[in-house]
Amino acid sequence: MRATARRVAIRCWNTLAHGVVSLRSLASIPVNALFSRNSIFRAWLPGKPGIGTTAHGRKVVMLTISNLRIDPRIEREARALATSGYEVVVIGPDPRETPEEDFGVDWGDGVSFDWVPWQAISYTMHWPGLIGQQLYERARQHVAFAYHGHDIFTAFVGLSVARVTGSHLVCDFHEWGSENVKWNAAEEEWQPYPASWKVPMRAVERLALRNASAVITVCDTIADEMAEELGGGRRPSVIRNVPELSQSPTKQYPPLKEQLGLSEDAFVLLWQGGTGPTRMIEPIIEALAHAPVCTFVIRGPSLDLYGDAYIELARKCGVEDRLILLGAVPSRDVVAAARGADAGIWTLPDLCKNFR
Repeated sequence: MRATARRVAIRCWNTLAHGVVSLRSLASIPVNALFSRNSIFRAWLPGKPGIGTTAHGRKVVMLTISNLRIDPRIEREARALATSGYEVVVIGPDPRETPEEDFGVDWGDGVSFDWVPWQAISYTMHWPGLIGQQLYERARQHVAFAYHGHDIFTAFVGLSVARVTGSHLVCDFHEWGSENVKWNAAEEEWQPYPASWKVPMRAVERLALRNASAVITVCDTIADEMAEELGGGRRPSVIRNVPELSQSPTKQYPPLKEQLGLSEDAFVLLWQGGTGPTRMIEPIIEALAHAPVCTFVIRGPSLDLYGDAYIELARKCGVEDRLILLGAVPSRDVVAAARGADAGIWTLPDLCKNFR
């Protein structure tokens, strides 16, 4: 009981302290910066054209804070628009360490990139995580038929730039932002967003549902509950994260056991996707001690960050010889590269509605 009470007290204090820090950080912004000529906030003053009122042309500008090396949804949507005759420009953080580095990604004709420095998306780390002034300024440099904002963190930027330019706006919620989790450094764990973050996020989600030209998300349950809980009488359309099965892979892959030099009678369990905190991969590795004929293969991004810990855990459990780590493959290759596995597995902790 004492431990539980102490934990609750710590969370209450953290929420209160965070709110004070958040208000101070907002108050520290000079008033002339808040409402300067190019300020994102000026888009909400009277007299602006309004979203979708003067849209013209065939240019779609996508706004993202994602690492575009590992976000196949954005790639699929950009390719689909380009195939339909639109000129697509993706504004996002530059994934290259130097300008001379080869990005290594070709999304085909009709898709180009307008890189911003990582500092331009640092606003997502500070309450309320929505006021992307530099991203807004870059977006204003394009004359677009439509802006396409990816996730909650670009929604306010997209709403603002579309309102001031008269362009259309698509808000694409890859996840239910306000019902997601945030890393609590003090307690070293992922937790649902506290009220100080959730309230402004929900306000922007409501703003999107009522004002965007279109709102899309990834599954029916999120769409249904957003419509019910956020009001406005509008349900997001659903575009699922499903690979294009008819698309040819970048290369041919032999069956997975052949790729790994395993015998045909081995039982191969495949994890294919994101790695790291919240993925609950550790219990799967521990379970290998109870499944002596099983070889567990992890294929996905970020193994350079988390792979050593997985290997160390497997060593402690005495199963390091049955854990295999493989680098990620392009999104168009995931089906072909998985051929020959005996089973697939995917897990997520029940921390929030978004995960559920």
